[in-house]
Amino acid sequence: MKYGKAAGIDSISCEMLKALGDFGIDTLTELCNKMYHTAYIPEDLKTSVFIRLPKKPRATDCSEYRTISLMCHFLKLLLTVIHKRIAQKIDSEISELQAGFRKANGTREAIFSLKILAEKHIEMQKDIYACFIDYSKAFDSVKHEKLIQAMRKTDIDPNDLALISHLYWTQKTKVRVGKDLSDEVDIKKGVRQGCVLSPSLLYFP
Repeated sequence: MKYGKAAGIDSISCEMLKALGDFGIDTLTELCNKMYHTAYIPEDLKTSVFIRLPKKPRATDCSEYRTISLMCHFLKLLLTVIHKRIAQKIDSEISELQAGFRKANGTREAIFSLKILAEKHIEMQKDIYACFIDYSKAFDSVKHEKLIQAMRKTDIDPNDLALISHLYWTQKTKVRVGKDLSDEVDIKKGVRQGCVLSPSLLYFP
Protein backbone atom coordinates (compact mmCIF):
# COMPACT_ATOMS: atom_id res chain seq x y z
CA MET A 1 0.00 0.00 0.00
CA LYS A 2 1.24 3.47 -0.89
CA TYR A 3 1.83 6.24 1.61
CA GLY A 4 -0.35 9.34 1.64
CA LYS A 5 -3.63 7.62 0.79
CA ALA A 6 -6.80 8.92 2.47
CA ALA A 7 -8.06 6.72 5.30
CA GLY A 8 -11.48 5.09 5.42
CA ILE A 9 -14.19 5.55 8.03
CA ASP A 10 -11.94 4.05 10.75
CA SER A 11 -9.35 6.84 10.22
CA ILE A 12 -6.53 4.25 10.18
CA SER A 13 -3.91 5.24 7.61
CA CYS A 14 -1.45 3.10 5.66
CA GLU A 15 1.33 4.66 7.71
CA MET A 16 -0.28 3.39 10.93
CA LEU A 17 -0.52 -0.17 9.60
CA LYS A 18 3.07 -0.12 8.36
CA ALA A 19 4.29 1.16 11.73
CA LEU A 20 2.89 -1.84 13.62
CA GLY A 21 5.41 -3.84 15.61
CA ASP A 22 5.48 -7.63 15.92
CA PHE A 23 2.63 -7.67 18.44
CA GLY A 24 0.47 -5.47 16.21
CA ILE A 25 1.17 -7.60 13.15
CA ASP A 26 0.33 -10.79 15.06
CA THR A 27 -2.94 -9.24 16.25
CA LEU A 28 -3.79 -8.08 12.74
CA THR A 29 -3.06 -11.56 11.36
CA GLU A 30 -5.30 -13.13 14.00
CA LEU A 31 -8.14 -10.75 13.10
CA CYS A 32 -7.73 -11.51 9.38
CA ASN A 33 -7.82 -15.26 10.03
CA LYS A 34 -10.97 -14.93 12.16
CA MET A 35 -12.69 -12.88 9.48
CA TYR A 36 -11.64 -15.36 6.81
CA HIS A 37 -12.77 -18.51 8.62
CA THR A 38 -16.07 -17.02 9.83
CA ALA A 39 -16.82 -15.07 6.62
CA TYR A 40 -17.76 -12.14 8.83
CA ILE A 41 -16.56 -8.58 8.30
CA PRO A 42 -17.27 -5.97 11.03
CA GLU A 43 -19.71 -3.23 10.05
CA ASP A 44 -17.16 -0.40 10.14
CA LEU A 45 -14.82 -2.23 7.78
CA LYS A 46 -17.62 -2.85 5.26
CA THR A 47 -18.70 0.78 5.30
CA SER A 48 -17.03 3.01 2.73
CA VAL A 49 -17.15 6.80 2.52
CA PHE A 50 -18.09 8.58 -0.71
CA ILE A 51 -16.50 11.95 -1.36
CA ARG A 52 -16.72 14.08 -4.48
CA LEU A 53 -13.87 15.68 -6.38
CA PRO A 54 -14.34 18.27 -9.15
CA LYS A 55 -13.36 17.15 -12.64
CA LYS A 56 -12.57 20.75 -13.54
CA PRO A 57 -12.13 24.09 -11.75
CA ARG A 58 -15.29 25.92 -10.67
CA ALA A 59 -17.49 22.85 -11.08
CA THR A 60 -21.15 23.65 -10.36
CA ASP A 61 -23.10 20.69 -11.76
CA CYS A 62 -23.23 17.17 -10.27
CA SER A 63 -21.96 15.70 -13.57
CA GLU A 64 -18.82 17.80 -13.19
CA TYR A 65 -17.80 15.91 -10.05
CA ARG A 66 -16.17 12.49 -9.72
CA THR A 67 -17.23 10.24 -6.85
CA ILE A 68 -14.38 8.60 -4.92
CA SER A 69 -14.91 5.76 -2.46
CA LEU A 70 -12.67 5.58 0.60
CA MET A 71 -12.24 2.05 1.97
CA CYS A 72 -10.61 0.99 5.21
CA HIS A 73 -6.97 0.07 4.55
CA PHE A 74 -7.25 -2.97 6.81
CA LEU A 75 -9.99 -4.35 4.54
CA LYS A 76 -7.88 -3.55 1.48
CA LEU A 77 -5.06 -5.57 3.02
CA LEU A 78 -7.32 -8.59 3.58
CA LEU A 79 -8.82 -8.38 0.08
CA THR A 80 -5.34 -8.20 -1.44
CA VAL A 81 -4.60 -11.58 0.15
CA ILE A 82 -7.93 -12.95 -1.15
CA HIS A 83 -7.16 -11.63 -4.62
CA LYS A 84 -3.81 -13.44 -4.71
CA ARG A 85 -5.62 -16.65 -3.76
CA ILE A 86 -8.26 -16.44 -6.49
CA ALA A 87 -6.52 -14.44 -9.27
CA GLN A 88 -5.54 -17.47 -11.39
CA LYS A 89 -8.97 -19.06 -11.02
CA ILE A 90 -10.67 -15.84 -12.11
CA ASP A 91 -8.27 -15.38 -15.03
CA SER A 92 -9.05 -18.87 -16.35
CA GLU A 93 -12.73 -17.90 -16.64
CA ILE A 94 -12.06 -14.80 -18.74
CA SER A 95 -11.75 -14.88 -22.53
CA GLU A 96 -8.23 -14.70 -23.94
CA LEU A 97 -9.49 -11.83 -26.11
CA GLN A 98 -10.11 -9.68 -23.04
CA ALA A 99 -7.17 -7.31 -22.63
CA GLY A 100 -8.25 -4.95 -19.84
CA PHE A 101 -7.09 -5.58 -16.27
CA ARG A 102 -5.09 -8.68 -17.25
CA LYS A 103 -1.58 -9.54 -16.08
CA ALA A 104 1.01 -9.15 -18.88
CA ASN A 105 -1.71 -7.73 -21.12
CA GLY A 106 -3.45 -4.43 -21.61
CA THR A 107 -4.74 -1.79 -23.97
CA ARG A 108 -1.36 -1.42 -25.70
CA GLU A 109 -1.52 -5.05 -26.85
CA ALA A 110 -5.13 -4.61 -27.97
CA ILE A 111 -4.30 -1.45 -29.95
CA PHE A 112 -1.27 -3.18 -31.51
CA SER A 113 -3.41 -6.16 -32.61
CA LEU A 114 -6.04 -3.85 -34.09
CA LYS A 115 -3.37 -1.85 -35.93
CA ILE A 116 -1.81 -4.99 -37.44
CA LEU A 117 -5.22 -6.30 -38.55
CA ALA A 118 -6.06 -2.98 -40.19
CA GLU A 119 -2.70 -2.80 -41.98
CA LYS A 120 -3.02 -6.37 -43.30
CA HIS A 121 -6.54 -5.77 -44.62
CA ILE A 122 -5.47 -2.53 -46.32
CA GLU A 123 -2.47 -4.34 -47.83
CA MET A 124 -4.76 -7.09 -49.15
CA GLN A 125 -7.38 -4.52 -50.23
CA LYS A 126 -10.06 -6.13 -48.09
CA ASP A 127 -12.75 -4.48 -46.01
CA ILE A 128 -12.47 -4.47 -42.24
CA TYR A 129 -15.05 -3.29 -39.72
CA ALA A 130 -14.61 -2.25 -36.11
CA CYS A 131 -17.22 -1.61 -33.45
CA PHE A 132 -16.35 0.48 -30.38
CA ILE A 133 -18.70 0.34 -27.38
CA ASP A 134 -18.35 2.54 -24.32
CA TYR A 135 -20.31 1.05 -21.42
CA SER A 136 -21.71 3.80 -19.23
CA LYS A 137 -21.11 3.24 -15.50
CA ALA A 138 -20.00 -0.37 -16.10
CA PHE A 139 -18.53 -0.78 -12.60
CA ASP A 140 -21.72 0.60 -11.02
CA SER A 141 -24.12 -1.66 -12.96
CA VAL A 142 -23.01 -5.15 -11.88
CA LYS A 143 -25.82 -7.04 -10.13
CA HIS A 144 -24.58 -8.70 -6.96
CA GLU A 145 -26.77 -11.81 -7.28
CA LYS A 146 -25.50 -12.43 -10.83
CA LEU A 147 -21.92 -11.91 -9.70
CA ILE A 148 -22.16 -14.44 -6.87
CA GLN A 149 -24.01 -16.96 -9.07
CA ALA A 150 -21.23 -16.77 -11.67
CA MET A 151 -18.52 -17.19 -9.04
CA ARG A 152 -20.23 -20.28 -7.59
CA LYS A 153 -19.73 -22.04 -10.93
CA THR A 154 -15.95 -21.85 -10.55
CA ASP A 155 -13.59 -23.78 -8.26
CA ILE A 156 -12.99 -20.78 -5.99
CA ASP A 157 -12.47 -21.91 -2.39
CA PRO A 158 -15.77 -21.81 -0.40
CA ASN A 159 -14.14 -19.65 2.31
CA ASP A 160 -13.02 -17.07 -0.26
CA LEU A 161 -16.45 -17.06 -1.89
CA ALA A 162 -18.25 -16.78 1.46
CA LEU A 163 -16.18 -13.75 2.48
CA ILE A 164 -16.72 -12.00 -0.88
CA SER A 165 -20.45 -12.80 -0.75
CA HIS A 166 -20.76 -11.35 2.76
CA LEU A 167 -18.90 -8.23 1.67
CA TYR A 168 -21.20 -7.62 -1.29
CA TRP A 169 -24.54 -8.58 0.24
CA THR A 170 -24.07 -6.31 3.26
CA GLN A 171 -21.92 -3.41 2.08
CA LYS A 172 -22.87 0.14 3.06
CA THR A 173 -21.60 3.63 2.47
CA LYS A 174 -21.81 7.12 3.92
CA VAL A 175 -21.50 10.36 1.97
CA ARG A 176 -19.12 13.06 3.20
CA VAL A 177 -19.72 16.68 2.22
CA GLY A 178 -17.21 18.97 3.87
CA LYS A 179 -17.07 17.82 7.50
CA ASP A 180 -20.61 16.40 7.48
CA LEU A 181 -21.24 12.66 7.17
CA SER A 182 -24.59 11.21 6.06
CA ASP A 183 -26.43 8.23 7.50
CA GLU A 184 -25.58 4.77 6.14
CA VAL A 185 -26.90 3.82 2.71
CA ASP A 186 -27.11 0.21 1.45
CA ILE A 187 -25.30 -0.49 -1.83
CA LYS A 188 -27.44 -2.85 -3.91
CA LYS A 189 -25.33 -3.19 -7.08
CA GLY A 190 -21.94 -2.47 -8.58
CA VAL A 191 -18.44 -3.69 -7.77
CA ARG A 192 -16.66 -1.82 -4.99
CA GLN A 193 -14.73 1.24 -6.10
CA GLY A 194 -11.10 1.17 -5.00
CA CYS A 195 -11.19 -2.58 -4.29
CA VAL A 196 -8.38 -4.75 -5.67
CA LEU A 197 -10.96 -7.42 -6.58
CA SER A 198 -13.23 -5.14 -8.65
CA PRO A 199 -11.43 -5.16 -12.05
CA SER A 200 -11.47 -8.99 -12.07
CA LEU A 201 -15.02 -9.35 -10.73
CA LEU A 202 -16.34 -6.97 -13.39
CA TYR A 203 -16.05 -9.68 -16.06
CA PHE A 204 -17.82 -12.46 -14.15
CA PRO A 205 -21.58 -11.75 -14.65
